[in-house]
Amino acid sequence: MKLQNKLASYNALSKIIIISIFVLLLPFIVNYQAERQTDVRLRQKRDQVLQIIKTEGISQYLVPGQDSSFGSYNLLKEEYISLEQIARPALNLNSIQNSPRRVEGEIVDYRILSYTFPAAGNWYLMEIGRSRDIIYENNSVLQRFALLLLISMVILTIVSDIYFTKYLLSPLNIIVRTKLQNLRSPADFKFPRIKTTTSDFKHLDNSIHEMMERIELAFQQEREFIANASHELLTPISILQHKLENLNEHPDTSPELQVKFYEMQKTISRLKNIIKTLLLISRIENEQFLKVESVSVKDLLQEVIEEISYRLEAKEINLEVDLADDFICQQSNKVLLFNMFFNLINNAIKYNKTGGKLLIKGNLQPAFYQLDFTDTGLGIAPERLPSIFYRFKKISRGNAESFGLGLPIVKTIAHYHQIKIEVTSELDQGSTFRLLFPRQPQLKTA
Repeated sequence: MKLQNKLASYNALSKIIIISIFVLLLPFIVNYQAERQTDVRLRQKRDQVLQIIKTEGISQYLVPGQDSSFGSYNLLKEEYISLEQIARPALNLNSIQNSPRRVEGEIVDYRILSYTFPAAGNWYLMEIGRSRDIIYENNSVLQRFALLLLISMVILTIVSDIYFTKYLLSPLNIIVRTKLQNLRSPADFKFPRIKTTTSDFKHLDNSIHEMMERIELAFQQEREFIANASHELLTPISILQHKLENLNEHPDTSPELQVKFYEMQKTISRLKNIIKTLLLISRIENEQFLKVESVSVKDLLQEVIEEISYRLEAKEINLEVDLADDFICQQSNKVLLFNMFFNLINNAIKYNKTGGKLLIKGNLQPAFYQLDFTDTGLGIAPERLPSIFYRFKKISRGNAESFGLGLPIVKTIAHYHQIKIEVTSELDQGSTFRLLFPRQPQLKTA
């Protein structure tokens, strides 16, 4: 999962957890607050009554010294106030609690403030109550309002978090998209520095630039070494090969020595071919070949097949060519493409079974031209597939082993022409090497 999606998911999940906890606690919070507000209101009414009694006297409600009481309810029994003369209490009462009261034959649950006080030489009990149904009747509306408000705020913050996270991580996305993805070579790394105020992204960008510079330097030194070493080795090897040829043709050379000289010449020729191959790869990587030709894939394959036909016949390989369309590869190098096709077909013959088959199939796709080389050979083990294009990598194919540079050449040439390679293989069943040429508008009808 992308970092941006992880951050957005975390923000959304954390807010959902918070709102869930709040929803569970909301009724208790609202009810508690409603009771606290009711208590404040009851105390205010108590103080108002006491003020009236202080200024106008208790006789405003009761006749002092007589057994009487005063009660007042509003029409809907939502609130009431009562005064009753009592004996002197041991302790003054000043409390608020929930208690039921019978009013006109009906039990009503009230929140009641009870208060005792002296007036005109007597003690009185004052009760001021408010119906709990009235206290809580607006709570559900308040809870729904608070919940909707909270949900709206959460949605708003989630949306804002998503956009802010996207904006915050945009430099990282630019770094990954432009500087890390689809980077074919360190030499192609020519990008300006990312403009950002985030120091972490600046550090990452600078580190990538420094790393790519070191890699490019190492690549360049390796290429120069291979090119220089190849040039330096070719001359003494050619001289040695020439001297062996002269010794082999000398009249005093015995047949036994001629056989040994011949074996030595074969080894030197193989070494010379390896050096030439390394030099070729170095020249390709250093872009010393021009890509100015338009090459017909069909015609070029025919040339390769004609040149390698003797090997097909020697191993009795049944070749089938099925090209639905002839693709014209623009801005290419014919010699290099010939070399690429030759190595693919040569490998398909070399590691094929005697009397086996080789199918070359091409067809035009919407975004590319697909060219498959499918053989019925020894196949490649799955764990070996990732390393088949490594130079001098020991690759086992059935009972055969390869140390050659054929596939590395194929990979280098394909990379140079922006051709993608895909390989599928199954042991004892065969392999398929698929070339995907970037689609171009020129198409020659077959």
